[in-house]
Amino acid sequence: MPSSLPLPTSDDDRTNLSNIGGENLSDQAIKKWCRRVGFGLVNVWLVIHLIGVFLPAFSIPPSPEIVRDLYWSLRFYPQAIYMDHGYHFFGPDPGDSTLLRFVAVQADGTSVRGTYPNRNAFPRLRYHRHFMLTEAIPRVASFDEGLGALQAKTYAARILASTNAESVRLYRVTHRMTSIDRFLAGGRLDDPETYFDEMLGTFAIDDEKSVVRR
Repeated sequence: MPSSLPLPTSDDDRTNLSNIGGENLSDQAIKKWCRRVGFGLVNVWLVIHLIGVFLPAFSIPPSPEIVRDLYWSLRFYPQAIYMDHGYHFFGPDPGDSTLLRFVAVQADGTSVRGTYPNRNAFPRLRYHRHFMLTEAIPRVASFDEGLGALQAKTYAARILASTNAESVRLYRVTHRMTSIDRFLAGGRLDDPETYFDEMLGTFAIDDEKSVVRR
């Protein structure tokens, strides 16, 4: 007949056994609680992630105001994971685009003309960089006129340096989208009638080699 396990013979033995059992139960409870909390956090993150992926596209006007407000509140997440793409460039209403034209006059009186962005820019990434810069012109000007003037001066300084010119005239060009009716009637997306110029100013280099507006 197998012998039975020895029973604790002292109070210290009983205390040690109870502590061992208590530690096991406590560890199991903590692990179970951690699994539940982790499962809940993962599910919450998945919901936020799905909202962050779809919300930027749905918030482009025309859209309900509540959707735009929700995007404004949660915009930090899609921006952090680089999911806040420029949907307004493509749909549902792309809106007007902005270009920058210049006429730079050199010391001998010859003129250098150009447009940013330039479709022939190489590498192609340069075109996209210039495109994004010119698209910011109306936003900056509407946000702060002084900042818009500083932006124009910065463009002028760059053009003067690259063309070795003495002065330059800058024009903000708004390219409006051709209507469907006009396009079906034979109009083109790049018809001259769809471009509207607005002069930003004339800039030159003064005696102190600084760019000033005339």
